[in-house]
Amino acid sequence: MPRKFTVLLISLVVCISGALCISAYPQTSGVSPVQLMALIAGGAFPENLSHDLESRGISFEPDDNFISLANTAGASPIVISALRNSKRISPPASRTLSEQALLQRLSYAGSQIHSGDTQTAARELSNSLSNPDAKSAAGFVIGEILIRDRRFAEAAEIYLRILQDNPDFPEIHSRLSFALTESDNDEEGLREAKLALKENPNDAVAHRSAGIALRSGRNYPAAKLELEASIRCKPDYDVAYGSLGILLDEMRDYAGSVANYKKAITLNPKNVNATYNLALVYGELGDHVSAIQEYREAKRLDPSRLDVRQNLGSELIHADPSAAITEFEELVALAPDFSICHFCLGNAYYNVGRLSEAQKQFQIAADGDPAEAGPRRGLGLILEARKDYDGALVEYRKAQSLDRSRSRRRIQASGTTKSVGMGTAFPACSSAGRARRSRRRHRRISRSALARSRAASASSRSCISTGKVWQLDRGSR
Repeated sequence: MPRKFTVLLISLVVCISGALCISAYPQTSGVSPVQLMALIAGGAFPENLSHDLESRGISFEPDDNFISLANTAGASPIVISALRNSKRISPPASRTLSEQALLQRLSYAGSQIHSGDTQTAARELSNSLSNPDAKSAAGFVIGEILIRDRRFAEAAEIYLRILQDNPDFPEIHSRLSFALTESDNDEEGLREAKLALKENPNDAVAHRSAGIALRSGRNYPAAKLELEASIRCKPDYDVAYGSLGILLDEMRDYAGSVANYKKAITLNPKNVNATYNLALVYGELGDHVSAIQEYREAKRLDPSRLDVRQNLGSELIHADPSAAITEFEELVALAPDFSICHFCLGNAYYNVGRLSEAQKQFQIAADGDPAEAGPRRGLGLILEARKDYDGALVEYRKAQSLDRSRSRRRIQASGTTKSVGMGTAFPACSSAGRARRSRRRHRRISRSALARSRAASASSRSCISTGKVWQLDRGSR
């Protein structure tokens, strides 16, 4: 994301967070025109909007101009039909010029969001923040932009401010539950999901948020029920199928996991995360041909995904070592400061006997991450192959010492005194089926984040960074 856009979003977050507590949007006895336009522009599900309109009614008369603006913002026919049939709770007031201008801005921002131009949408909304009464509505839409940018904690902060300032704002519990669970605040996310489900028992987003939180707490049966409920409420919710696929994989129901990932992909062929997770399961099952096929599709969908390229290269080692080298060379070119990429490339070179090139990559990896044992073992293997046994022994001892240090750190972190085996095998770039699954969800690794991620990513370990991906693509919340 361009730096100017990031700065703009930060300024909007600060402005909204600092002012909502003193500038409440007026409470109404029904959904107001500004609230409804914000919900449409902010990506609330049509099913949820229909429920809000039916249960709350509206406090205005939707004339042709409003219908036109709602359509521009992205309203579905379901919402327009529910709007026309909504009960009028209070006598409609005349629309002021400032309210009409705000509706136009929200409508235009929604159209830009749905077309993928969030930068223009953010700039348009920044013009609305001089009006204190517009902040809750603008904040709801800004939250959607932040979610699209995967800045969930910041989105949650805005939604929380809206909730504190205007507890009756439609969909706020549902949206807050989503942002909280996606930012790993599962306890609060579950609480908000329960509140959302009290308002609307058929809220697919809230059911999914509850399922994610319960899965995080290892309550798999309850999590499964919530995710299945999410799918029942919205059968075309591809994200919910993806989340259920992750859960079933953890429950070792691989057939069920594969079926749900395939359903998610059928509903949304551009769902790169479901494609990636499907490849992971195939790798676990030892079906390397299918895993390679899915990783290649994921790479086509998003060439910038380093985890996809990394796992594709790891799977190709089984079937086509030369192609694996090509993948890892591309990965190193994309992420030259990411030590584990050099480690994987060095291992691929070693597997085909290109020892000099392998040694160079192992040395770069060792210099980039001195605390990691794997590259030292790689250097030891090179020296051993060249019959430099003394040099190889030095490298193996360095690796062993690093293993001991890592084991001690793990013991201290866990507060246990249990002895931990150091391990002796050189960790080849193994398949995704043998990858450790400790991370809850994968996020894209930007170039600026590579250095920060190095220590966390270079575990003792295969060359694969393989967590489960929670699909966050817009249009499927």
